[in-house]
Formats: sequence, structure tokens, C-alpha cells
Amino acid sequence: VFVPLAHRAVAHGHPPALIVVDTLSQAFGQGDENDSSTVAPALKALAELRALFHCAILILHHITKASATLTLNSVRGSGAFTANVDAVLGISVQDDIRTLRTLKLKDGEMAPPISFEIRGVDTGRYLPDGSNERAGVIVPAAAQETDRPQPHDADRRVGPDPAGSLDRH
Repeated sequence: VFVPLAHRAVAHGHPPALIVVDTLSQAFGQGDENDSSTVAPALKALAELRALFHCAILILHHITKASATLTLNSVRGSGAFTANVDAVLGISVQDDIRTLRTLKLKDGEMAPPISFEIRGVDTGRYLPDGSNERAGVIVPAAAQETDRPQPHDADRRVGPDPAGSLDRH
């Protein structure tokens, strides 16, 4: 599945710098994610793509529903998922605060956890239906109101401004 897509990208002059698998369970289709004899060849194929295109591979996967704490054992499916990769990062959520943790790192030092929030902000643009365009922005969990991202310049709107609030005087 992955190889034909990557080869088409290269044929059009766009070799991949990053291949994202979102989510691994979707990419597996009918394969059994609990069976290491199914998982290991899939991870090997991704490693071959990484070597072929000299790119990074980012695999998004889920943790088990029963996980109270975030550990390598929280990763759903076969242990091959964590054994056959260079790094495992996990995000836990408590209230509106998300914390990114390094669970495994083959080379280098483990990074300290990073806590953040995802806040919705108006972009300063309008959608074709006249409503405000909004986007999620990641901010440090300790950020104050004054640290919030500001909307883009009014000249970058994508549709009509029904209230005329962005007209320049």
C-alpha cells in the first residue's frame, strides 16, 4: 500500500520527507494488530521505505482503553509495535491539558514531558458561508491570556465579511 504512493510522489518530483501513517489500525485493514507475525513485516516494510526515500516515518497508534497510566505497555496490540521502532511518544489527557512524554528512545536522552493545550482561535478569515474560520493552536499549558495567538491580518480573509468589521478606515 505504502510503496506505490511513495513511488508516485517521487515520479512527480516530490520525494517524501515524512510519511505519516494515520492511524496504524486503519492501515492494517484486516490484519491482526495483536499478532507479531503480522505486525513485524508491516513495520519492516515501513523501515524499507524510510531507507529507500531517506525520510522519517510517523506512525499514529492508540493505547488500550484500560490504560490508567501511559507506559510502553499501554500501546495497543503486539509488543512488536514498541520493540521494532526507534522512538515511542505518548500523549495523555487530563481535563484540557495534554502531556507529551517520551516512552522509548533508541538513541539520545529522554526528553522531559511537555504539557500543552489546544485552543481554538479565529484566523481572521471567513469561510464561503460567511462564518469565522477557526483553527486549533497548540500553546504551552502555562500560557497566559496575553500569550494567545492573534488572528491573521484582515487582508488574508477567504470570503466575505458580512458585518464589515474588517474594513479599513
